[in-house]
Parts: sequence; C-alpha cells; structure tokens
Amino acid sequence: MSKKLILYISFIVVCGLSFITYSIFKVNPHHITDVVILIIFAAVCESLPIYINTNVSVSVAYAVDLMALLLFGPYEGALIASIGNLLLIRNFNGKIKYVLNTPYYKTLFNISQIAISVAVGGFVYEYLGGKIGSDVYPSYIIQSIIAATAYYFVNNLLVTNLIAILLEKPFFENLD
Repeated sequence: MSKKLILYISFIVVCGLSFITYSIFKVNPHHITDVVILIIFAAVCESLPIYINTNVSVSVAYAVDLMALLLFGPYEGALIASIGNLLLIRNFNGKIKYVLNTPYYKTLFNISQIAISVAVGGFVYEYLGGKIGSDVYPSYIIQSIIAATAYYFVNNLLVTNLIAILLEKPFFENLD
C-alpha cells in the first residue's frame, strides 16, 4: 500500500470512528428499540444488493440510512448506517463475505465513510431547518432532498477518491 493510501484510509477511519463513538453517547435511550430495528433493516439491505452486472451492485440500504437520519438525526442515523454496514453478509462470487473474513482496513473504511456521509446529510438537513422526526413530508421535503443529495455526494466523493488513489489516476478520471 502506498503512503498516500494509508494516510487517506487512516484519516477517514479516525474521523468516522470518532464520530461513531461520539454518536453512541448521543443515542436517546427512548429510541433504542427503534435504532436496533433499523440496524437490522440496514444490515439486511446491505446484504441484498441489486446487481447491475457481475461487477457492479447497488445497495438499497441508502433508503434505510436516509430514513434513519430524517427520523433520528445525524448521530443515530450514522450509527444505524455504520453498524448495518458492519453486519452485512454477502455472497460474492460464490464466497460468503462478512466482517470476520474481510480485511479490517476495508471494514473500518466502509463503516467510517458511511458514518461520515450520513452525518453530513443529517447536519445539512438540520442546518436547512429540517425537523427530526416523522413529520418530514410535505413540510421538509426540500430539506430532505438536499440532505439526500449531500449524503450521496459525500459518499461518492469519499469512495471515488479512494479509487483514484488505488488506481493512481486523477480524481476526475474516476467519475465515469
């Protein structure tokens, strides 16, 4: 691994794990049951991707993560998304992939970047005046759309930058 790759992964992991740790202490005790249920939904959605072709898949956990950040805010939303990602079990080319047989740095990067992405979406939503809870539609639909876009953008930015470093190509060549 190159120094640049190690530094990038380390930076994302430190930021992400710090936010996840902080988020644990921010969970409202009244929401524990709901958080656990959404973690299960997120893990199932992460485990059952939609395959576009043999090499490319899309996770529908984005919908669960977005719902979590709108219902509970950036802290609990990031926690739900990262733990859901941690618990994924996926059949990849005939091999079952899960946390214990995946390189630790990949797992740490994945849960960290998803926590950061969801958190940014949640903070954008709150900054724009969105209210956390079940009263999103129609009052806060614009804030929700912008938050979803921010989450998607940050997620893709972090992963595309990782790919650019791995392939040793300029960032913008990887946006196809």
